[in-house]
Amino acid sequence: MKINCRVCEFILLLIFITGIISCNKIPGNENKNNIGQKISVINPDSFASIIKKRNQKVLFVNVWATWCIPCIEEFPELIKLNEKYSKKDVDIITLNINLLSEMDSKVIPFLKKNKNTIPVFMAENDNIDDLINLLDKNWSGAVPVSFVFNKRGQMFSSVFGKKDYVFFSSLLDSVLSIGQNIK
Repeated sequence: MKINCRVCEFILLLIFITGIISCNKIPGNENKNNIGQKISVINPDSFASIIKKRNQKVLFVNVWATWCIPCIEEFPELIKLNEKYSKKDVDIITLNINLLSEMDSKVIPFLKKNKNTIPVFMAENDNIDDLINLLDKNWSGAVPVSFVFNKRGQMFSSVFGKKDYVFFSSLLDSVLSIGQNIK
């Protein structure tokens, strides 16, 4: 099935913005919602900064949307993952690619229903190509997709499609064990 390139680009941009900005670490246009969590709107430059400034922590970024069934099915696995790794050297964030106008009507209710504990970002502008290329030049824009960056901000892995807790946990354990040898 062919996906319109503009639609993929728009979706990717929205995902990037939703998942990138960390509520307490990255400055941005923050919107507190009714679950007490901030959703930060982000641009490619801010996202690049998040990737590069790792403070000796691994970065796990998941890109998702509320209209994506595999994303919705995968999201509880991400919350479990965050519970396990929140006290380790891993930052887990999500980038939602819904339209910004859907934040209050779709994104926030979904996060509340799932008792989300993961920082959520949404894209600021419609230059999706820059976000796609920043994350992975081979990425088509399809979701769900996850990216893992090592403690130096270098790409460790791109994971396309829905995965489970065991898969993601094994992946993070791998990057953490390799990172033990990197100073």
